[in-house]
Amino acid sequence: SHLFFGLNDLKQNYEVYFDEDHWNENQDYDWFETGFLGHFDLFNNLDSLFKEVKKIGSRLTFEMYIDRYCVDYKENKNRNLEDSLPINENKFNTMALKDVRDFFKVLMTKKNPEGQFWMTESDLEIFIQISFSRRTDFKKPKINIGHGGKYAIVKLFWKYYDLCQKENIAPNRLRAPYFELLKNAFDTNIFDDLRIDNFKESRSDYNWD
Repeated sequence: SHLFFGLNDLKQNYEVYFDEDHWNENQDYDWFETGFLGHFDLFNNLDSLFKEVKKIGSRLTFEMYIDRYCVDYKENKNRNLEDSLPINENKFNTMALKDVRDFFKVLMTKKNPEGQFWMTESDLEIFIQISFSRRTDFKKPKINIGHGGKYAIVKLFWKYYDLCQKENIAPNRLRAPYFELLKNAFDTNIFDDLRIDNFKESRSDYNWD
């Protein structure tokens, strides 16, 4: 459709649309400064969404949420824009969500024992949204555990728990919330038999640093 074509233009030209030159002094998007004026009628109602995505500054979140808003135009045309935006609030503990992303981004930059990246960037963001922002409208993300990767992930989550204790982020020394965070995080049953006494660093020699 014309809408689908226009959305693909938007995604493929992310840097063009979010160039500072295209935002006026009121921080409104100036469509007349772009070469996509023909799409104005389709996108002028998304200005508020654009402003929020611009604050986030991520191609990933832009693609994810513009797709969610416009995947079915007839169904979503009266949808509250805020329902399509990423929630930048940590409801699990008091760590800033940016710091949570910085900690767990190793899942998309490092590889499992079989040489595969643990997660895609998109699945990592979904993990953050479900586990920390408590979104309920996503399916659990996939993770490439691979052979021998189970306790490497346990180690990573234990390191996150340990970091929160050291920085006095968690309200107490209980491991249970972080243990449950791990068990409920991904689309896998590999952690179903994990006991809390195995929630520790020493079960794996995988180097996350």
